[in-house]
Amino acid sequence: MSTTSPVADLDVTLQVSTSTGETPTLAQWSFGDGQNGSGVTVSHHWPFAGTYQVSVQATLADGRQVTTSASVTVSDPSIQLSVAVSPTTFTGDCTTPHVFTFTATIQTNEPKLSYQWMRSDNATSPAQTSQVTNGTLTVTTTWSLSASYSGWEELQILSPFAKVSNHADFTLTCTPPPPTLGTATVSPPSFTGDCASTVTFHFSETITVHNGPASVTYKWIRSDGAIAPTQTLTFPAGTSTQTVTDTWTISASYTGWEAVQIESPAAEVSNHADFTLTCT
Repeated sequence: MSTTSPVADLDVTLQVSTSTGETPTLAQWSFGDGQNGSGVTVSHHWPFAGTYQVSVQATLADGRQVTTSASVTVSDPSIQLSVAVSPTTFTGDCTTPHVFTFTATIQTNEPKLSYQWMRSDNATSPAQTSQVTNGTLTVTTTWSLSASYSGWEELQILSPFAKVSNHADFTLTCTPPPPTLGTATVSPPSFTGDCASTVTFHFSETITVHNGPASVTYKWIRSDGAIAPTQTLTFPAGTSTQTVTDTWTISASYTGWEAVQIESPAAEVSNHADFTLTCT
């Protein structure tokens, strides 16, 4: 054999000879990969790395036939292959699908490579072929997800040899988006006049849930330190909005505010709905 270290997809020369120095006139080869050949000297390449059992039957000049076999170990061409993912983890709102980007870096002496991406959900990308520039090839792909999932992608080299990269692992943890508060308002925002009788200010606020069904607990808080009892709103599936109200009755000049404080599922406080009462 022309080399003691054959490489996948590269031709090697094999020649049959005898220990007695007799020259065979014919030879039939089996290369161990399903391929056969004939001739005292033959050329062959194995498409993939591995160990192959090669056998040859030689016919000598006097008609005698001799058979021998040997194991041939074929290695991959020189290649460095790695895949990374960004980000590796994400926790948060998945109302908009989150995108993971996978980047494969390949260093090889091959002029071009055919490859495909493989995923943990068994999806496989179409095969692609790219030219290698200055010994380096960089290829990317993306995966968009809108539900919690842990998985990976890998790159599979298809030709001129077979090789599979590492798994680029990632984890997506989706959490419900927090409720959204509108703008707290008060009516009237100001009052000037006789306060012999009390004056009532009316407060209003909207709470929107984007990924129901869900429950929201909240309470009204006031500038004088008073806190209303905690209340619970129940929202149906999907996106929906509910309006919450409160009142404050006063009989003396005062400048103050009320606001809504959400306690769960995520703490949030609205703007202050400011008002002024001027008693004359």
